[in-house]
Formats: sequence, structure tokens, C-alpha cells
Amino acid sequence: MNEINDGTNKVLQELIQCPLCLRRMHQEVFVKHPNVCRKNPANKRNVHTYDMAQYRSVRAGEKIIPVHEIKPFKNDKSSNINVRPSQTRSVKRERRSDTFIPPVIDNFCCPICKRKFCEKAYDRHVAFCTSKIKQIQQP
Repeated sequence: MNEINDGTNKVLQELIQCPLCLRRMHQEVFVKHPNVCRKNPANKRNVHTYDMAQYRSVRAGEKIIPVHEIKPFKNDKSSNINVRPSQTRSVKRERRSDTFIPPVIDNFCCPICKRKFCEKAYDRHVAFCTSKIKQIQQP
């Protein structure tokens, strides 16, 4: 445990704090930082240090993270949950026994163009189709 604390203390000692925005950063970054910090004085900077030291302190248990209360689970479902599948099964069985089979529609196929028609349309179409073919063949 002390080894972890020694490591985090060393990291915090190496960080340099900017006097304007109060951010902590490494030496290499701090060399370039004042120019950027002076250009944007109106921007509020985040004071928190986001580095592994913070992460380690949380993992070690030194920092306490607030825990929200766990609310009890509300069971809004009705007690008929087990009844429903049996009801649906019985309805499906009833449907199977009384299934209505639609009548088979006899479509007639035109011998000339091979299209299918019902009985009334077939009679009209055959007359039309034969007259069309005669017109095409006559020139």
C-alpha cells in the first residue's frame, strides 16, 4: 500500500501548477502552456487532474466514490403471466380445427400469350388476343 502512495506522491511532485488556470501538468507541457493560457483567459479551465494517480487512489480505497441508493424493483406485471401461454395454446388449437380452406380458383391459360385469367376475363381476352394476332399477320 505504501508503495502505491510513494508512486503517486512522486508523480504529484513532478507536476507543475499553472498560476493562471491552476492546472497541473508535466514540465514538457508547462513550457508551451503559458502562451496558450494567456490567449484564452476568459475560458474556465478544469482544475481536476486527470491522471493515473487519481485512478490509483480510487482503486486503493483512499478516495470514496458516492454510491446512490438502490431502489427496489417494482413488479408491475400481473399474476396472469403463467395463464397467458396456456390460453394462447388453446386458441391456436381451436384455429387449427376450424381452419377455413379457401376455394381453389381455376385460372384459364390463354393459348396464344400464355397469360392466366379467370373465366369471364378469359372469354374476353381470347377474342381480343386472336384479333390482335390476325392484325399483325395480315400486312
